Amino acid sequence: MGITFNIKTLVLTVCAIIMTSALLAQQTNSDSLSVQNRLTIHDSHKMNVYDFAVPAAVFGVSAWSVYNPWLIERRNDFQDLFSAHTHKTSVDNYIQYLPTVSLYVLNLANVKGIHNFKDRTIILAISAATMELCIYSMKAVMKEPRPDNGSTKSFPSGHTATAFMGAELLYREYRDSYPWIGIIGYGVATATGCLRIYNNRHWVNDVLAGAAIGIMSTRFAYWIYPKIFRDTSHSPSVVCMPFYNGAGLNLAVFF
Repeated sequence: MGITFNIKTLVLTVCAIIMTSALLAQQTNSDSLSVQNRLTIHDSHKMNVYDFAVPAAVFGVSAWSVYNPWLIERRNDFQDLFSAHTHKTSVDNYIQYLPTVSLYVLNLANVKGIHNFKDRTIILAISAATMELCIYSMKAVMKEPRPDNGSTKSFPSGHTATAFMGAELLYREYRDSYPWIGIIGYGVATATGCLRIYNNRHWVNDVLAGAAIGIMSTRFAYWIYPKIFRDTSHSPSVVCMPFYNGAGLNLAVFF
């Protein structure tokens, strides 16, 4: 049986299911699970306050830049220096997905990461749901005008968040065996953020906030995943397909 969710319209429902599952998992007696069926907790799942402190601080300063006069002036100066009013490009609409797509291309090429196809897909689904909830709620609350006056949904950058979410996924999956893969992923994510500024679609604080949200969403997913799915034999199958039409993600869960 398949159930399809559109993250753009039902992200609150998805996140509610995730959080409810987490609470139920915590109430489950772990002794009832066989050793063979327990998820091995890799170092990639272990988090501490410092893993979230730096991106959270970056997000906080970026959000403050929406209202603080001195920071707004600095932001405007930066935009005048690095944005283009002609010769814009649309490549950022596509490369934002490269890190995430690479996760599966490498899997198909038999380049082994930490998790198999099923586990990394579930982690991606949790990351994407968390990211989308944060992005759309912040856009609705902040209502920051774009530099090109295109809309009032500038803060934070969804393109940048998507790219950094994928980059952090690549880093965590391959940091032990192929660390250069994560470095390339972060390079692509950084290019995506820079192009959003260059195309005059986002302020620099929008891009920094998007990067912070993308990274924290993935770290949250790696942290909470083993708490929800300790018994991997009963984990659902999840398929994520991103689409670009106002930015969104289709999520299919098969039980």
